[in-house]
Amino acid sequence: MARYPQVRVVVPHCGSFLPYMKQRAKAMFQMLAGMKMMEPVDMEQSIGSLYFDLAGDPTPDALPMLLQITDQEHILYGSDYPYVPARALLGKKAALDQELANRGWLEQVYCQNSQRLIH
Repeated sequence: MARYPQVRVVVPHCGSFLPYMKQRAKAMFQMLAGMKMMEPVDMEQSIGSLYFDLAGDPTPDALPMLLQITDQEHILYGSDYPYVPARALLGKKAALDQELANRGWLEQVYCQNSQRLIH
């Protein structure tokens, strides 16, 4: 991330395992840098530059965990279509619509963040 800051990375599936591993990776990278085995890594800045799509099942648990490592400006809508049947996706999207509307993020996540990402 530090070497190529102009490259924007979208991590699929609500960040996958990043919300779980951030603290462990941060500690490991600090240890390795202290042993001169690698250059120091600013995990906060690196993860803070990532974008995350909401493919998979973002509610009720994944979205709150994702928000521990990013903010709503780095969240993009994503689905698993066509790998997940349309009927299942529509049900999940309805729950997501409600969650995003409750937070006041509906337009931001569905439109504004991705527009900002590509411009």
